[in-house]
Amino acid sequence: MPDLEISGHAIDRASLLCRKIWHKTRKGNEGISSWLHRMCKEAIEKTMKDVDGNYVYNDMIFSIEDDGVWPVLKTVKPEKKKIQEKDTLISYRLTREMIRSLENPKMGGIEAITQNKLIERICMFLKHIKRETYTEELRKTM
Repeated sequence: MPDLEISGHAIDRASLLCRKIWHKTRKGNEGISSWLHRMCKEAIEKTMKDVDGNYVYNDMIFSIEDDGVWPVLKTVKPEKKKIQEKDTLISYRLTREMIRSLENPKMGGIEAITQNKLIERICMFLKHIKRETYTEELRKTM
């Protein structure tokens, strides 16, 4: 008797949408079906259902039907990272203030570093913001 059933649809979705996660987290020569079985079991054991009734684990969302004899994984998809507008605005303002303080002669000035280098360094720390958009907005303030 299986401890978990995985639908064909879930295997197809994992192979198409979660391939990068599979390559990063698989053990040895673990195939996608075995990996998905392990990930699903870990999701059930280590997390709780979210408000939508799904398990969120390892950057994936598992839709599991668990009202039968054993749980059935219906589908899986990568978790979309939502950028919070408020967090983005705070990061943007903080960065702007940091640049202003660096440009202040009392704070040592910015002679040793070019504006582009500074923008690149800031963008590296704020990876969650789309780099092109952020760089463009940052240039407008200078």
